[in-house]
Formats: sequence, structure tokens, C-alpha cells
Amino acid sequence: MNTELIYLKDNNLKQVTAKLIKMETTEQGQYCIFDQSVFYPKGGGQACDVGTISNDSKVVFDISYTGFHEGQVLHYGDFKDFQFAEGSSWELKIDPAVRLTNSKGHTAGHLVHLVMEELVPELTATKGHHFPKDAYIRFDGLTNVDRDELILKANENIKKYIDEGFPVKSEILSLDQLKKLVKNIPFNLPEDKPLRTIAIGEYFPVPCGGTHLNDLSELKSATITKIKHKKGNTVVGYAFD
Repeated sequence: MNTELIYLKDNNLKQVTAKLIKMETTEQGQYCIFDQSVFYPKGGGQACDVGTISNDSKVVFDISYTGFHEGQVLHYGDFKDFQFAEGSSWELKIDPAVRLTNSKGHTAGHLVHLVMEELVPELTATKGHHFPKDAYIRFDGLTNVDRDELILKANENIKKYIDEGFPVKSEILSLDQLKKLVKNIPFNLPEDKPLRTIAIGEYFPVPCGGTHLNDLSELKSATITKIKHKKGNTVVGYAFD
């Protein structure tokens, strides 16, 4: 049974009641699987949510890491010898401060992507790494534009878009619908199921399973810090708050 990913439908929901599918103990640690979850598991260039699970008997466990495997979210914690009952109800609650930081990083990455491809259309984004200390977007292709001038202009545009507070919209599209809207489609997208996309304002949607802000005004700042060329790629580092 796959875990229903609540955050794909509602970025703002911070807790949910879920039923336990099973608890496993492995070499990597103990984890619980539930029928649904608000926890974002590490992946897609974004850090995972952390938080707690609790039951009606006031039993509370910290969730220190969440991963994803074969359609299920794995909620890791130190459960010791607690006897979990299959089908029992648990309240899953994420740490809102961690979620906000991760969402800022991911939304800022999409903004950097948008601005860079506007200024240098020959670049195509291929990877995002949205962690706070070393965030970057990697683009296929190189640019001959003066890097200092490009950073200056890109940061001007980023600030303008943040000041305007463009909304960040999510939508479920088919692959055919996405192809009509976007010029650069990742090669490995599934053809037989709907795709969740993210769009800033009225700009092109991007396939994305991460968590995001409601609008750009929630970003205090986003700034490109460096641009470098590496093995035929352009790597754009950025900072955010």
C-alpha cells in the first residue's frame, strides 16, 4: 500500500491523523509506515521534514528522518520496544520551522531557474539542490555572458519578482498537457500518470514533487552568489532567507 502524500495537495497542512501500516527494524534503524503523511521525505533536491508522531495514550516519538521507498514514506525514529498495533491511529505533526526553511529553499531554486532561463535561453535546468548551506541549480550548457554582469542582472530580476509577490501555484497535469506548455521536458517523466507541477505567477510550470511557499513575498531574500562552468554545465549557486 502506497503512502498518500498529503503535501502534494496542501503545502500548508502541518499535521494529519493516519493509520499505521507497519513498523520495521532494519540496520538503518526503526521506521513506521502510515496510510498517509504530511512528512516530506528527502529527495528531489530537498531535505526531509522532521517532527513527531503521537497517539491517544499520549505516547510521543520524535521523527528524525523521513525517506521514500517503493511508494511509501519511511518515518524514522527511536521507538525502542514499543509495540505498535497495525491499523492504530497516530497524529503526524511536522516541525513548521524546518518545513518553512525547506520550502523557501525550493521556491528560491525555482525562481533562480526562471530568471536564468529568461536571461540566457540557451541554458536548460537539469538539477536542483535546495539545501540551505550549498544551494545550487545546474544547467545544461554554457554561457559567454560576463558572469558578474549576469549575476547583477539576475539578482535585480529576482528582487523585483519577490517584491511583486508572485503566487506559487501547483497543478496536476498530464504529460501531454505539460508538453504543450513547456519547451524543456525532463526525459524520465512517467507517461501514464498525472504530474504535479509548480508555476511562479504566469510563468511556465515545472514538474516538481517538493514543498513550496504560497507566494514569493514569503521570501525575505534570494540571491545568486556565484556562477561557474563545470564539465559542460553552468552551476548557479544561490542563498536564501
